[in-house]
Amino acid sequence: PPPPDTPPTAPPAPTVNEEFEVTLKRPLGLTLSPCATSLGVVVSSVAPGEAGAEAGVQPGDRILEVSSTFNNFMWPHATVDGIVAAVNGRPKSFPVTFRLSRALPVGTFDPLLPIPPTATAAPLPPISATLLSTFSLLRSSAAFVPGAATHLLLLSRSTELLQRYTLAHVAGAAEPAMPPRVAGRVLETLGGAGAQLDGPTLAAVMSAYLCCRDSAGARRAFEAATGLHSLGMSAPPPANPYQLPANPYALTKATASELLCALSMSNDFTPALRVLRNCLSWSPNGGIKPDAAMWNMALSAARNNPSCYPAAKDLFEAMPPSMRSSVSFNIMVLLSSSSRENMPDALEYMRQMPAPDSITYTTLMKAHLSHRPPDIPAAMSLLSQMKASPSLTPDVTSFNTLIKGLCDAGQEDAALSVLDLDMVESGVLGNGFTLSYLMRGFVKAKRYVEALSLFEKWRAGSYSSTTDNVVLYSMAVDIAARNRDYDKALSLVTSMKQNGLEPNVKTLTSLMKACTSGGRPDIGVEVYRGLGKGGMKGEVDARAREAGLAAMVQGELWEEAVEEVMKWGSSGSVKGKEVISYYQLLLPALLSSNQIPTATSLFSHFLKTTDLIPSQQLLWEITGSLKTSSSTSPNPAFFFLFHLLDALSSRKIPIPGSTYAFILHRCADHDSHSSSTLGKALIAARRQGDVVVGLPRDPAEKHQSWVELAEESRPNPSLPTPLVVRVNPDTEGVRVQVAERRLLSTLNWNRRPLAYKN
Repeated sequence: PPPPDTPPTAPPAPTVNEEFEVTLKRPLGLTLSPCATSLGVVVSSVAPGEAGAEAGVQPGDRILEVSSTFNNFMWPHATVDGIVAAVNGRPKSFPVTFRLSRALPVGTFDPLLPIPPTATAAPLPPISATLLSTFSLLRSSAAFVPGAATHLLLLSRSTELLQRYTLAHVAGAAEPAMPPRVAGRVLETLGGAGAQLDGPTLAAVMSAYLCCRDSAGARRAFEAATGLHSLGMSAPPPANPYQLPANPYALTKATASELLCALSMSNDFTPALRVLRNCLSWSPNGGIKPDAAMWNMALSAARNNPSCYPAAKDLFEAMPPSMRSSVSFNIMVLLSSSSRENMPDALEYMRQMPAPDSITYTTLMKAHLSHRPPDIPAAMSLLSQMKASPSLTPDVTSFNTLIKGLCDAGQEDAALSVLDLDMVESGVLGNGFTLSYLMRGFVKAKRYVEALSLFEKWRAGSYSSTTDNVVLYSMAVDIAARNRDYDKALSLVTSMKQNGLEPNVKTLTSLMKACTSGGRPDIGVEVYRGLGKGGMKGEVDARAREAGLAAMVQGELWEEAVEEVMKWGSSGSVKGKEVISYYQLLLPALLSSNQIPTATSLFSHFLKTTDLIPSQQLLWEITGSLKTSSSTSPNPAFFFLFHLLDALSSRKIPIPGSTYAFILHRCADHDSHSSSTLGKALIAARRQGDVVVGLPRDPAEKHQSWVELAEESRPNPSLPTPLVVRVNPDTEGVRVQVAERRLLSTLNWNRRPLAYKN
């Protein structure tokens, strides 16, 4: 043991491993050596003035990955020889990228300890309870303690990282979910290091969430970092998932703006009003003076909620006149024009604007067209005013708003005249939305030829300077399918490929429908077999599966169709409603084509392998496909009905009254004593089932089923388990009674059937 006067050894300071990349030109100026404590390679020394020193590489940095020999991939290496071989294997003119890891001391954030002299921020006094009358802290006394300089380094590096990913997303990043993932990782790292978030870092975190429209994530980050409720309430906020020390001083003008943006995005007007009020009364950090953008975000939170219009109107009146911009007036025009009763207010706000812009006119135009009935003359008048104004020029959004409203009102010819006359006169070219609105209008009127003619003019460049649009091509293929024009649909897909456009799932689904409606199911099946191959965009969805199944049914490819439907039903990834729709398409087709054994096994597989209950529509389709049977003697289709009864009874599923009545009629149609006696057994079984559900039977008779009973055709059969028939009194009660009376009359029974019991 150590001597008594030996001071205790201080525990090692906590560290955070920061990973970063550097790209170096030769000479690198690095000396490498094996790691002494674990497997790996570290930088032992850096030559001054060389590329490594200029890039900030320090002795002790651990090398995780290095550029590969022939491409830009990064490969891990655990030995010095491996790294040297990788570097020497690259051409000398190519730079070398290293992924490094550096251990940074974290320091402590104990408020009782003095702030290190290297810190750049001075401590702030604790926030008084009077200022928290509406906001609530996670702990009673909290103050911002910046801690060691390494904490400030972590915050600045985190802010820089978040801003880089956010800007990349705004510029069109390929992975839209990346900024929120980076933000969550930053919060976890800072929480593990015990670092409080300052205002700039919290604003960057919230901005990363909001750029992907994740308002809930931005609110969670605000609550975790500040200890304040994001809804501006006095109730305690939810639990802190990141274990961040609360810092109420992170509530700054920037973070308050991000919070108001999140509330506006989720249409939470009342919380936005509370947050804005709290910002007006917030005095720490020199107070928060809301700017025009914050007022406008609070106002915009009232959209899509007409009941909030009176409060939004009061908020606008309380807004300082110097902050009322055209954006503020346009928001009020949008809010007031949502209902016809408040249209006078919208016109008054427009009159008060110093200079109404195209957004104002477009908003009013959209309001006139969205009311029921639409006020088309008023919308056309607004367009005329825009064209007559010397300071305004209608843009493509204004024209698209009018065209969409006219097509929704069934005036597609008037919408086409707007495109051919007004837009040409104003020198405005249409875009993809312009043509899609017009094509949908003509399709709604079932004017498929005119819709395809519009598309051909668009392809020729008459309406737009851009002709490469997969969505419009897909719409055109779908219109050709509706028009049963297989050749046109196939030529459109061929033209897409010639123009360098890759058909997606929707395009090929429309092509399969065109093949089926045009009598070429073989081509449709080939298209379905090729789905998901060749880098096709999008996943195979329910419509694609249904179109492929319809092609198989029309082509009578029963084995392949049954195999696909069974695979979808047992996969677990397809929704139950979709599975039932596939069986609803295939089972009636099998029965109509006299594929009775296949239909029997398929229906049994459906009930045994899934927990789904056959829908009423499915059973109607099954019985409807058997109505074409005109045989006067029992046949396989007749016995399928009793397989249906056994399958439903095995799952204890009540038999619908319409199905029960249909089976009785089929028994009466087959002019034989055995069929009528079988129907008599059905009636007796239903009467017992109405009285007692699951009536116990004689053990010697448990092997009996309705199929065995139908095949034996005994004159006095013993009944299987009683039938539980579900009869809708409004639609099926009379139908069931008529079927029972008809069957009993064939047996010359002189007594009426028992009264139906609900």
